Order: sequence, then C-alpha cells, then structure tokens
Amino acid sequence: MAKNLLKDFRISGDVIDQVADSPRPALQETTSPPQSNSGTIGPESRPQDGEDPGPPAGANPALEALFSSSSGLLPAVAAFYARELTTSSEAQTWLEGRSVLHWESLKRLGAGWCSGGGLKAILSQSQRETLTALGVLDDAGGERLAGCVVVPTLDEGGRATGFLGQSVSGGKDLVVGRGLVNRAALGVWREEIVLTEGVLDALRLLGLGFERVLPCYGPDGFTEEHLKAIKGAGVKKLVIGFDAPGLKARLVAEGLAVAVIDGLTKDSATREQVEASIKAAPVVVPETKSQWTFHKTTGRWEMENAGLSYKAMGSKERPSASLRLSVRIEKAAKRFIDHVDLYSARSRSGFRESAAAVLSAEGALIE
Repeated sequence: MAKNLLKDFRISGDVIDQVADSPRPALQETTSPPQSNSGTIGPESRPQDGEDPGPPAGANPALEALFSSSSGLLPAVAAFYARELTTSSEAQTWLEGRSVLHWESLKRLGAGWCSGGGLKAILSQSQRETLTALGVLDDAGGERLAGCVVVPTLDEGGRATGFLGQSVSGGKDLVVGRGLVNRAALGVWREEIVLTEGVLDALRLLGLGFERVLPCYGPDGFTEEHLKAIKGAGVKKLVIGFDAPGLKARLVAEGLAVAVIDGLTKDSATREQVEASIKAAPVVVPETKSQWTFHKTTGRWEMENAGLSYKAMGSKERPSASLRLSVRIEKAAKRFIDHVDLYSARSRSGFRESAAAVLSAEGALIE
C-alpha cells in the first residue's frame, strides 16, 4: 500500500501530474453522505499504524523531480505535505476527532500535514531562499505551517500559489501566499455557494457530500480575491455559515443575495440538518440601485440609495465622466462632504472610509 500512497494523494497542478496520473474526480454533490466503506478515514482507507511509509521524501524519485522542476516550488511543497499526511497518525486522529471523516475529500483538495521537520533537509540553498521569500519558511529556515493540517490555495488556473493551514494546537487559520481553496466549485454551483469560516469547517461539509463550499481565512478573512472570484463566476447567492459582522451588508451591496446561519458547520450536524437550515434561513435580496439624476436648476447629480442621499457636482454629463467630483452624502441629520477622484482607488477607498465613519454607516454601502 505504501508505494501507492503518493499516487493516491493527488492535488491540482501540472507538476503534481508527475506524481498522480489518475484523473481527478468530477465535482458533484451526492444525495447522501459518503459511506464508511467509500472514503471515510478508517481501517479500509487510511494508512495503518506501523505500516512501512516507504522511502524518505528526499529519496523519492518523484519528489526529487518535483523539487528540481521549473514549474515552481509550491506544487512540490504541496506534494511533500500531502505525503506527510498519509503517514501521520497524529494529524489523522486530529481530523477524525473534529468530524473530518471523508478521506477522498482530503485527497481531492490535496490536503497535507506539515510536521515541521522534513522539508528543510531536502532543499537546496536557493530553494530555501525562494520559499523564505514566499513565506513558507521563516527567516531561520523553519516551516511556518509546522503543526498544521494544510490545504493548497489555487489561482485562477488551478495552480498552487499558497497554503491555508489549521494548527492542531488551536488558534487562527494561517495563510501563506494567495489563492482560494476549492476554487473550482465557483464554476459549477453558481446558484449558491456556502462560505465557511475556515478550512476545517469546509472539510466537514465536503465530508457530508457538499461541494458548493468556499472557505474564508477566519472570521475576518473574506478577501478581495474571494469577492472577485465570486462575482467573476456569476454566483447569485451566498450562505455565510459563521458569525461575520458587516460581511452580509458588504455582499448585499455588491448585488448578491445573502443568508446567514451562524454555527452551520457544528460537529454533530448531518447533511439533512444542514440542508434544512439553508432552506429555512431568510435571504436578503439586494435592492435595485437607484440611478443618478441630473437637475439642471441646481447643476447637481442626485441619487438615493440604501438610506443615503447623494449630491455630486463637477460634471454635466454623468458623475463618472469627470475625474474629480465634489460629493455630499446625507443620512438623517448627518452630513459628509469631500472631493473624490473616481479614477483613484486610494481616493475612493479613503472617501468611503471617511464617509462611513462620519455617517455611522457600513463602508460597503457607500457608493
């Protein structure tokens, strides 16, 4: 069995194809939870305690080829960590104790384990310097994700560009590099995607048969990359499965329908309970945004949206036709006035933050 562990443990990316030649399973949601004899971590599927784990990583020809490949070091590191998970009873037991029971889901995402003791020994000096610059190693050469169950994060092309790690000793998710976990789901389930607080919650849902899952990087870890990928895929509805103050308003302001279910991924939840919670959750549908109207008598553009009243001066064609506008926003008895350069991201961001503070409004609601 040991000689086939690397072939069974596949992750995304052309370089990893050198290690795993079998085709990736197609993304599909099952109608029932995975059964114990078809992928659940157990005697039938996971490596057995005491079993020969095979040759050390540095002596493995496939891994040696990966680390000398011109395709990049991160896919090679991902393959190394994936191999470590197949031989770590500590990591496997920790996952089982947190209701992450489906081995096939772990394999498909390329999940791994960073013991913190093996990677440095097989790297050249230049590779160490590269991985230090990428954040995989710290300045002393230690592995930043030591003691973490890790999942590779992928870019738009499905290439490993970083890692999301969950420490088995507790604490927040650790992020190295950029990219998203389970990114392919966005291209399949455009009607609805479930956001989880972190990778562990996502793995629980995947184990129940959910594939329409996208993990964040912690309670405040919904990033611009998440938003860009979601909007780029044309996703219509998001279910936030954790407590994330302000995130709902931000997403609604972006034109997305949103439901919030705190505690959606608790350990004891069954697939039926999760589905029922999603169906019963109230959905906030974004309002149709008002259009700017030009008033000739005042020479101003005006608009009402989300309880805010806007007045803009500086353009006679349309608000976006001028590089710099004077904008006044009113909310009840509060008023904010400032100039904004519409072609400057810094100016727009500063305007939004200042207006939100003065008006006591969510920044995501400021046009």
